[in-house]
Amino acid sequence: MDERKQSPIFTKTSDFILWLLNHTESFPKNERFRMAKRIEDSAFAFYELLIEATRSTKRKRQVLIQADVELEKLRLYVRMSFTDSSKKCRFVRWLKNKLRVATKTR
Repeated sequence: MDERKQSPIFTKTSDFILWLLNHTESFPKNERFRMAKRIEDSAFAFYELLIEATRSTKRKRQVLIQADVELEKLRLYVRMSFTDSSKKCRFVRWLKNKLRVATKTR
């Protein structure tokens, strides 16, 4: 997709994925193969479903519901990956704000 014509949700999601990849690299080795993989896979699946929804004509609603489910999984995995409650709260607030802005711009 052309960067100039790209919807804000794609831009924000790709920025978020890049940010996630940067942070999951620093997970401890035992968590990198367990939690980081789930987070990364879920983030990519969400992005792929967004692409599929834009290309689909008949199943758009169905695909967007699947994307919403994938996003809920991603939120859960991110929440679970933080053990320090102060970091968790700050990160979850940031994530909610980032996603709220992305959904408002649709």
